[in-house]
Amino acid sequence: MTDSKHWDRQARTFEAQVFNAFAKDVRGRLAGLVKRFGSKKALVCDFGCGVGRAIPLLARHYGTVVAVDYSSRCLRQARRASAGLRNVRLVQEDLALCKMSLCRADVGLSVNVLLDPDPDVNIRIVRAMSLSLKPRGHLIVVVPALESVKARYPRMLSAYVERGLSCSRAAAIVKRSVKREFVSAAQGIVSIEGVPTRHFTREQAVTFFGRAGYRCVTTDKLEYPWSEEGGVLADETEPPLPWDWLFVFRRVR
Repeated sequence: MTDSKHWDRQARTFEAQVFNAFAKDVRGRLAGLVKRFGSKKALVCDFGCGVGRAIPLLARHYGTVVAVDYSSRCLRQARRASAGLRNVRLVQEDLALCKMSLCRADVGLSVNVLLDPDPDVNIRIVRAMSLSLKPRGHLIVVVPALESVKARYPRMLSAYVERGLSCSRAAAIVKRSVKREFVSAAQGIVSIEGVPTRHFTREQAVTFFGRAGYRCVTTDKLEYPWSEEGGVLADETEPPLPWDWLFVFRRVR
């Protein structure tokens, strides 16, 4: 997940293939947090900005925006997204290898950046964020929720039965999905379109950031439509909806 060539390839189809947390957030909670901490005197750093989806929103609510990514092709698109915005600075940097401060941010944004199955990579990324975030600064974080993945399978089972499959046949299909997708339940590694991806329980995320010097301020769910899950659940829109975890952490050391 930290291979720049991977994200350079993804840049070509980023809008179609990569989950858009801002656009799919059915309750607008992520954008609400961005606005809540906004100030024309504040500097915000978008760690892992991708093609710059968040840049226009950040530029409206913060005095200075620093957008960081290590894919040159993603940054090329981010440059187009920030065209005419004089308070935006783009930085190409691999956060997993970064050992210097890129800015002095009052607020940081990390939307589905900590995805690597190697825990050491994610630890290095958070350390790099800390180097660029002021003490007592706030970090808005979105990470995939392991609980949401686990909750999907009973929903799948019911959907198959409702469509006429026997319970045994439906259970066999769901069992195959679990076996294919769960690379490591213990480590929270789930295969997304063949790519092993780190997922977190709420407690794991709070503990992970706590060890990195952060205190959890708020926890929420970034809920998105069932259509994002595809397959048998593609047309299911009623709650409970799938979700990512949405946190606000404060740097305490």
